[in-house]
This record gives sequence, C-alpha cells and structure tokens, in this order.
Amino acid sequence: MEESATVSAEVLNDFAISLYRNSAASSESLCVSPTSVMLALAMVFYGAAGKTKTQIRQALFGSSLMEDQIQPYLAKLVFEINKKDKSFVLDVANRVYSAENFKISKSYSNTIQKDLHASIVPVNFSNVESTVGQINKWVADSTHNKIKEIISAESINPLTRLVVLNAIYFQSQWLKVFSPEETTKMKFYVSSSKNCEVDMMFQKDYFLYAENDEFQVLVLKYLNSVISMNIFLPKEKFGLENLEQSLTANKLKSLMNSVHRIEVLVKVPKFKLESDVRLKDVLMTMGITDIFTLEADLSGITESRELYVSEAKHKTSIEVDEMGTKAAAVTGFEMVAMSALIEREPVVFTADHPFMFIIIDNRYKNILFIGRYIGQS
Repeated sequence: MEESATVSAEVLNDFAISLYRNSAASSESLCVSPTSVMLALAMVFYGAAGKTKTQIRQALFGSSLMEDQIQPYLAKLVFEINKKDKSFVLDVANRVYSAENFKISKSYSNTIQKDLHASIVPVNFSNVESTVGQINKWVADSTHNKIKEIISAESINPLTRLVVLNAIYFQSQWLKVFSPEETTKMKFYVSSSKNCEVDMMFQKDYFLYAENDEFQVLVLKYLNSVISMNIFLPKEKFGLENLEQSLTANKLKSLMNSVHRIEVLVKVPKFKLESDVRLKDVLMTMGITDIFTLEADLSGITESRELYVSEAKHKTSIEVDEMGTKAAAVTGFEMVAMSALIEREPVVFTADHPFMFIIIDNRYKNILFIGRYIGQS
C-alpha cells in the first residue's frame, strides 16, 4: 500500500494543479480543494464503467496507477484523513443524493460506504424546496456552518437523478502565531493600475524557506506540523500568471525538497475569501464529459442507463488570521527542518502583491487546498 500511496501522491498533484488552472480562468482570488473534488469523483468512479470510467481515471490518475491500485489507495487515503488529532480539526464527508425512484446497487452502496465513508440518501427531486433544504443543511452541518449553501432551487428539477457531494472542514492554529499588535494597514498591489489596503500580519522568526529565479516560497506550519500552508510569492510584482502556468507537480516537489530553515521577516495579509466553482464546466474541460450526458455509463450504481450526473458544484471558504486558519477544504505538508549554519540578515518575505497558496498533507504529500489571493475587492 505504501508504494501505491507514494506514486499516486504525485499523480494527484498533477490533477490538483490542472484543476486549479482550469478553475482560475478569471482574475479573481480563488480557492479550490482538489481532494474534495477527487473524493466526489471517486464516488462516481466506483459506479462507472467503460468510457465513462476511463475518462475519470485518466483525469485523476493518468496512467501511473494500475486499475487494481486505485481502490486500495482511495480507501487508505480516506482512512488517514479521518484519523483524529487534538491539534487540528479535519472533517471529511461524502454523500450521494439519488432520486428515490432509482434502485441503487447494494454492492455499490456497500463499497462507497466502506472505502469512502460515504452514504446514499434517496430524495424526491420533485419536491424542490424540501430537497434543497435537506442538502444545504447537510452541507452546513458538515462544514461547521462555514458553507451554508451549495445548491439552489434552480439547480435541480424532477428529471434530476443524482447529486454527488463532498465536504471538508479544517481548523487549526499556527505553530508560530502572529501577534495582533503587530498587524498594520498596508498597501496591496493588485495590478499596475490598482491597489487596496489590507491588514498585514508581521513576524520575524525561523521558517522553512526556498526561492528560485521566479518566486519565493514560505512554509507556515500549523500545530503538530501535520498540516502547513506554503505561500508562493512571485519576485516579479505582477508575475502570478507566469507562476501559475509554469508550476508542475515535479517542479513543486523539487522546490519543496530544497526548503531550509532560515530567519525570515514575514509580512502576510489576513484574508477571507469564498469561491463558487462551476465544477461541471471545469471537469468537462479536463476531459470528463460522459457523466454529464446520456452517454454516461453508471451501471455500477444502477442498472438504468438513464442515470447521469446533473450538476457538479464546488464551493470553498477560507479565513486566515493571526491565530491560524479556518477553511471548508484543506490539508498540509511535512518539511524537513535544516538549521542555518551561517549568520546572515533575515530574508524579507513581503506578500504585498498577488500570490499563490497551497496547503498540503504531510502524510501523502497530496495537495488538498490550492488558491490565490489578489487583494480585497
């Protein structure tokens, strides 16, 4: 199992970066959870066959995992994510809402419940108001009210057959908290012609840090160091787009392997943002098309070939302040600390222009949360 987990960590990072790029069409602040999307897709994958299954597998794992490696990997990943730790809260929930007149395969139901800790709930899509309320209540409960609505009355109709949902909630304190007394108002350069005022947090301490010709990377660990936020700050003030286009999973891995412990003068803005991604459009761009049409082969879920995914949405919320982070989709990254042996001036890391952030899981090196901040509206 360890071998397949190591291999698929890199594959999922390719998926994560691809998902981010395809979601980041507009020039706005954004956050997405690749792990949340992956788990929702996994619930469909388990019931897919033929071309439908091939499309999902190719988008998620490429050709790096054998068919018989995928299910054990997903089961192990969900098991690890659900392990409790007193230093942080990381809750993941998977659910499928199906039209009550559809007969769901017992084998499928048992498998996603066992491997993905998921449940299938039959609903009456004809009763729009009641069903929307039921779904949104589950979302609110699963995200500790961080996200209160994922679906609207316009999203479903009597012909809807399946709604697949995943919810992730994360909360943790920084390993090294920022002092609120040090936070000051500063200018944030959104573009060459626009700037805004932000609450800039300040701290001088030893952090894991790396840089290349294009950008600086700062690692902010959460308690227990199981989860960390990596901030990618372009050296060119408005070079975020170039960074986004050039970043690959291999480049990320190489850069993170080069981090070292050094004194850094950190200036990072407090921020809070929400994103509502039309996941259906994004996934279709990534080659997953059949599940949204009558061409869908979900014969592992039900014998009826009429079943298809009517809607796929992805909504995230993240809040970063002096104490830590609250988010509705997140994880972290383990760094090997190396002491700085030579006295030198502190590195200056001033995030006063658009930057990218990635939250990675130390256990599998999986990107679970990726986004960008370009300043307040």
